Amino acid sequence: MITLNKTGYVIPFVEIFIGIGLLIKPIRFISIPLVVLLHVIILLLMGPFGNNYNSVVWPWNIMMIILALLLFSGKTNERFFSISHLFKQPVFYLVMLLFWILPAFNLAGKWETYLSFSLYSGNNHTGKILLTDSAYNRLPFYVRHYVRYQGENYFLYPKEWCLNELKTPMYPEKRIFDNVYEYVKVISRSPEQDVKLVYIEKLKIFDKAQ
Repeated sequence: MITLNKTGYVIPFVEIFIGIGLLIKPIRFISIPLVVLLHVIILLLMGPFGNNYNSVVWPWNIMMIILALLLFSGKTNERFFSISHLFKQPVFYLVMLLFWILPAFNLAGKWETYLSFSLYSGNNHTGKILLTDSAYNRLPFYVRHYVRYQGENYFLYPKEWCLNELKTPMYPEKRIFDNVYEYVKVISRSPEQDVKLVYIEKLKIFDKAQ
């Protein structure tokens, strides 16, 4: 299991290799099948025949396969497929800033996690809401479904609530957890002493080992 988990460190570099390969015409014949294989594996693992998780990304993975075939599998010589053409477009440098430079600041906690392609990194901000008995009893029944009783306390997990109700992951930033926390206080008609937000920041690469 430990060995399997460590393979996750390799996958991002494989994806980068595939993406670069699509831009280099002589090796596209390698990259295109890898794109299809990658997204098929994702669909098998996350789809209804796998762990049936996060259905919002299923059509996205199907569309990535279709777009890869439409854009790169033909024999077109359009200039838009040339790497040198990219450097002539001012918008290219804006894209580089948003998709390559700014996400690097997330390693130090200076840029938002999901804007840094960390959706499935396993290292995201998280949080839970601590409820007293009275606050729990005043919650609507459908919300109580996402509450867990642990160590003589009730805990509401916003991420689980969001994924089950909206079928998409929660955007894991402090302001979102704060909004959920305020909403829980309203629907439970509870004061601050009965509802507490426990917010846990992601591990930053420059954090010192404890």
